[in-house]
Amino acid sequence: MRLKDKTVRLRMSSEEEIELKNLAQSHQKTVSQYIRDCIKLRQLGHTQDTREDIVLLRREIAAIGNNLNQVAKYTNSTKQATDLTNLITSLKKIKDKINKTL
Repeated sequence: MRLKDKTVRLRMSSEEEIELKNLAQSHQKTVSQYIRDCIKLRQLGHTQDTREDIVLLRREIAAIGNNLNQVAKYTNSTKQATDLTNLITSLKKIKDKINKTL
C-alpha cells in the first residue's frame, strides 16, 4: 500500500458534512477511504448511472436468491426434483447484465 502523506482540506456546509459522513458510514468506511474509493470509481469510468445499475442488479440477484431458497424448500419438503431451467436462465441474464455493467 502506498504511503498516504498528503492532506486535502475543503469547505462544505454542515448538511454536506453530515451527508458525507453518513455515506461513508453506510459503506462501512472512513470519510477519507470513502472519498478515495469514489475517486477510483470515477477514474474507472463508473458513473452514477453505473452505481444505480449495480444497485438494481443487487436487488435482482437478491430476488433470485429468494426464489432459489423457495425452490430448495419446496424440493426438500416434497422430495421431488424441480425444473430449474427458469432459474438457470435468470442467472445467465444476471451474469450478462453484470458483465455489461462492469
